[in-house]
Amino acid sequence: MRILYVTANRVGDAVLSTGLLSHLMNEHRNARVTLAAGPAAASLFRAMPGLDDLIVLEKRAFGAHWLGLWRHCLLRRWDLVVDLRRSAIAYLLVTRQRRVLPKSDGPLHRVALLAATFGMRDNPPAPVLWTSRADRSRADAATPHEPPARSGWGHPPTGLIPWPTMVAGAPAKRPAGERSAGVLQPTLRLGSRVACALLLAGGCSADLSVPRDVRVS
Repeated sequence: MRILYVTANRVGDAVLSTGLLSHLMNEHRNARVTLAAGPAAASLFRAMPGLDDLIVLEKRAFGAHWLGLWRHCLLRRWDLVVDLRRSAIAYLLVTRQRRVLPKSDGPLHRVALLAATFGMRDNPPAPVLWTSRADRSRADAATPHEPPARSGWGHPPTGLIPWPTMVAGAPAKRPAGERSAGVLQPTLRLGSRVACALLLAGGCSADLSVPRDVRVS
């Protein structure tokens, strides 16, 4: 199964979309994913299992970056196109199924709105982070006085951090499925886990940027 997953430009919104993507990967174990995201958020997905292409969408005037994405994906036959940016891309590609982020009919938690794309608004999957051995090593190096990040990260070479592990206490101040105008405001654990999350987002070192060979502009 081949999936095109178009997610957010900003890191926070991209993190919130990982739960839905993880759910899809669990539902379709042999799926191969092409993922498109903005430059700030793309590196969050580089350790994700089943990733075929990581496309970095660099915003251009008049929406020209969408034309670049369309050209990149045009000659492929897709089984599922998921568009969380509400662009026209899902309707311009040959695919067996397409899902586009719906508009909210009122105040709704972002995680629940994303889950509504697949009819799971009342039971939204929690966000996750995928980490590689290199990510965990960088986290250890960045926090030399903390316990090693290797324990509790999942089995190498790829660790999966569920949202409750990334936060202290509840995943959010409000349940993800509750209708609320509030935003997700988790309190991150201190130490290596925070360092690793920052490294994944490219916020601590310039050399962690996504390779430019799969950029679309």
